[in-house]
Amino acid sequence: MAKLKIPLHSFQYGELSPSFTSRVDAAVYQAGGQKVRNFIILNEGGVKKRPGGEFIYKFSDSVNTANRLEVRAEPFTFSDDEEYILCFKNNALDIFFINPSTGEVDTTPVTLSGATDCPWTTEIIPNLTLASSGDVTIICHPTIATRVLRRTGLKAFASEVFTFDNNGSDGTPTHPYFKFQPPGMTLTPSAITGTGVTVHLVEIILLQIMLGRTC
Repeated sequence: MAKLKIPLHSFQYGELSPSFTSRVDAAVYQAGGQKVRNFIILNEGGVKKRPGGEFIYKFSDSVNTANRLEVRAEPFTFSDDEEYILCFKNNALDIFFINPSTGEVDTTPVTLSGATDCPWTTEIIPNLTLASSGDVTIICHPTIATRVLRRTGLKAFASEVFTFDNNGSDGTPTHPYFKFQPPGMTLTPSAITGTGVTVHLVEIILLQIMLGRTC
């Protein structure tokens, strides 16, 4: 039996899940493809070939033998005409400026290095969490102190440890610690002077009087 070819004029839904196979009754089926590879979906519904890559910058000649991500690139936008690429490396950070007029990347990056300013290592780079607002990017990971990457000029950046607000009553930092102990848990030392003092956990049971009965 000859195959009937039906032309499709819109691919606005992109590549469809195999679950849509033979779902000719669905509007999605009429505007999607089984495979859409190396194409860019246009807002008008059509497609165009994905452009090829362009060699811009070479980071290192080192060979990755542990199948790990050596460099992680993330966008950073300060304004419409000031955009950057943050490239995280082992105890280092390369920051590339994107020329707003030409769209070209300045291949002379601003570089921060050393465990003090860049405490992340190759092992944790894929799991860094980033949040940006204005001229600041917050960098988080369970194994390092929260960092603040601050844009101080067009091509100037500084890295610092995030400073938590202080408690107004006693000046202690308001760290986001989770309180694991139940309400009423106290610490009772065996003595307040001398050596060999032990500390015991004591859970205080509060008695409530409700409707004339003790609960």
